[in-house]
Amino acid sequence: MRGAMTSSSRDRTAEVAAALRSIVTDPMHGPAALSDAAVMSNLLKDLIPDAHRENAVVVAAAEAGVADALRNYIAQG
Repeated sequence: MRGAMTSSSRDRTAEVAAALRSIVTDPMHGPAALSDAAVMSNLLKDLIPDAHRENAVVVAAAEAGVADALRNYIAQG
């Protein structure tokens, strides 16, 4: 079945989501970290060192300004 998430990929998704929540709620980093590719790269390497592919996607999103774009969309209603 194409596109179905395996248990392993669901576990990895949950792990990445938990790492992002941890970063955003950390008083030293907060939501601004989502827009800083270098910070995200370093933090994700520490939080989920075996998630190379997922870390690369999150860092690429930070480089592309995805968090800022989403904040702007939300601010516009």
